[in-house]
Amino acid sequence: MRNRVIFLDEVDSTNDYAKQHLKDLEDGTVISAKIQSAGKGQFGRIWLSSEEDVKISLVIKQDIENKNVYDFSLIPAAALLKLLFKLNINAKVKWPNDIIVNDRKIAGILVETSFVSDKLIGIVIGVGLNISDDNKLELRNQIISLRELIEFIPNKNDIIKDFIEHFNDLFDDYLLEGIRGISNFCNENSYT
Repeated sequence: MRNRVIFLDEVDSTNDYAKQHLKDLEDGTVISAKIQSAGKGQFGRIWLSSEEDVKISLVIKQDIENKNVYDFSLIPAAALLKLLFKLNINAKVKWPNDIIVNDRKIAGILVETSFVSDKLIGIVIGVGLNISDDNKLELRNQIISLRELIEFIPNKNDIIKDFIEHFNDLFDDYLLEGIRGISNFCNENSYT
């Protein structure tokens, strides 16, 4: 998959931006924002973030059967695990959309779909990864950041690039072999 990355200074939500511009965005487009003023989590929760954190949305516009939409929470979860393992961080998946380290949340995934009638026209995968705990001090018992876990933190753009590479490799595997291998990998690294 070819990825065009759109960098925004500020946006309400990268997922909302992607959904609003879905018609004009190419398959594989990534939206990244420095500031996200109204980030979203699962079930309408707010996703708090700092400028340092990774806040991206990935657009999928391939011909995917409606019944396979749920696979798209597993693929980014596996990509995040691979990214964190590469940084020597022992992370786990807390189903369906959280990545946990030391019993605290380091990343979250929000998958949203767009349909016209019954036809799926696009999937927007939002990913947030805590680089720092700035702006989140009241959640300190619930969240953890890369800054707490590792001494050298890679450049945010390098983290995004690594995530996209892992995602693309897993997505290629998915198109060839289905979800089973990815599901097994996530199950082997399940938090529960």
